[in-house]
Amino acid sequence: MTRRQTLIGLGLFLILATAASAAFYAVRLALPTVKLNSRQLSETQVAIDLTRPDARILSQHLARLPRDILRQPLLQRLLTEDFAFYYDDHSQKMALHGTLRRLAYEHQLTLQEQLLQKLLDAPADVSLWRSHDGRLGYWMLRLQTNLLSRTLTRLTTLSASDSQLMRIGELEVGGTQEPIYRLDYGYQRHLVFVSHAEHLLVLSDQGMLASDSGELTPEGNPALQKEQLALLSQALESGFADQQKALSLSQESAPAEQTLILDAHFLSFGYQHFFSGLQALRFDLGSDGLWRSHLLLDNQLETLDASALWQQAPAGAALCLSLPADWLAGKEVVQQWASSQDDHSGTAILDDLAGPLGICWYPDSRLASPLLMARFKSDTLALQHKSALKSLFERLIGASEYIRGERFPVEEDPAKAGAYWRRVVSARYGSQLASKEPFRDQLSAARFFPVTLAVQGSTLFFSADGRLVDQALAVQQHTYPALAEKLAHPANTLAYVRPAQLSALLEREMYAALPGQIEPLFRQSARYYLQPRLQTLATLKPLSIQADFGHHFSLSGGSKWYPLQWQDEAP
Repeated sequence: MTRRQTLIGLGLFLILATAASAAFYAVRLALPTVKLNSRQLSETQVAIDLTRPDARILSQHLARLPRDILRQPLLQRLLTEDFAFYYDDHSQKMALHGTLRRLAYEHQLTLQEQLLQKLLDAPADVSLWRSHDGRLGYWMLRLQTNLLSRTLTRLTTLSASDSQLMRIGELEVGGTQEPIYRLDYGYQRHLVFVSHAEHLLVLSDQGMLASDSGELTPEGNPALQKEQLALLSQALESGFADQQKALSLSQESAPAEQTLILDAHFLSFGYQHFFSGLQALRFDLGSDGLWRSHLLLDNQLETLDASALWQQAPAGAALCLSLPADWLAGKEVVQQWASSQDDHSGTAILDDLAGPLGICWYPDSRLASPLLMARFKSDTLALQHKSALKSLFERLIGASEYIRGERFPVEEDPAKAGAYWRRVVSARYGSQLASKEPFRDQLSAARFFPVTLAVQGSTLFFSADGRLVDQALAVQQHTYPALAEKLAHPANTLAYVRPAQLSALLEREMYAALPGQIEPLFRQSARYYLQPRLQTLATLKPLSIQADFGHHFSLSGGSKWYPLQWQDEAP
């Protein structure tokens, strides 16, 4: 084996780090990775399910992914040129490159940059998982190339004589024992890799394979999980078949040039239990150079028609979403609370709710106080639950005020709706200032939320900012315009965005959350990097995201991907 061939294998690490980093950045916009010391990384088990990643990238040409993302006109305007070239000078890439340079020098190898770029253009499959801080901090890359079988065998010799490259175990693939290696590079970082035939599998952290017992091998390396190793063997031999089956990808025709998949559990910030019918969101780049999006839904859903909610939502929203709520899943939470409070009056409420949940954010309110809308199966059922709703509101909303010594009373005003309750709650980031309120001296903060729950007809409205509920009730009285008047196809609309209003809301919340004099660097960074992007966002036209389900939503058996349409709406 020549020195040139040996270095090809070593150079693959640089390719992999660059490819995975570019893919990683495409999904989470260059959020920093987890920083732990190398011993913690190698000896602590990472509790993830290798069969269910939070995000996936299926690419025919991984090197082209950043450039291909910029082919989407909307993203081309929002992202900068730095997006495509971010990792060219990234510290992790530079550290890995330096490590490989040292290996090449000390072991008399030769580096060929042109060949690295060619290998980077190979088909690849990237799976990503959340780390403990909620970001996509762990990844696994499966790269296809026919050069691996000839070049990686030389690494056995290097691993015995180099402190940064070590053999940590073996993997049985198709009756063959393949060595598993770890490459330490930079400061407190490493990669784990194993190859078989024409495929290479790379993991971002050895803890993804480590045993939960914390036991070590005689060489001092953490013992590897047999279950995880079996999944790696399957991935090397036949790809991620289980993942593709779970995502119904086998139903699709020829693979796209680029495919990005985000699991709904990741998008819902842990609330997927309440929206089990929504499974994943997918973006495909076709051979025609156009990006298309799809939604994976299962057959638990009866309807996603939110037109009745849009007819009652106030116009002027910055962002509105229609979510396929699993009301019976929510009932479990109410039952747990009812058992602890010995109050079972509210457990039947969720049995009589039907259809999707509507949620809207408005530019003159706060991110923490959207308007929530849901519908009972009939006006009669809504009235039957009036007493139970009042009991839930009185018990759950508000906390004892420090100065007042108790919670504020619940205000009831049936003249405004069939049922109407409001309670003042002190909050540092409340939607309203207290300076002009008669009760300001009794508040525990300078701001407060007028938390409000109301029922009008069969529709339930709730918001921490009661002004939004009042506007929704005004829509019912035809004294305030409805959101549906702005939508071309309300029945099929799953989301509605007014970029100018959303930009204003995000910018205000950004500066409200950032510390002022304490951390001026944070504020300056937000002003320099984020604010220009928000200003660009504000120039875009209003749009809606629609699904072509016909007039009424209907599913055939099993899970299925449904195409989404992005429709410009009236300003």
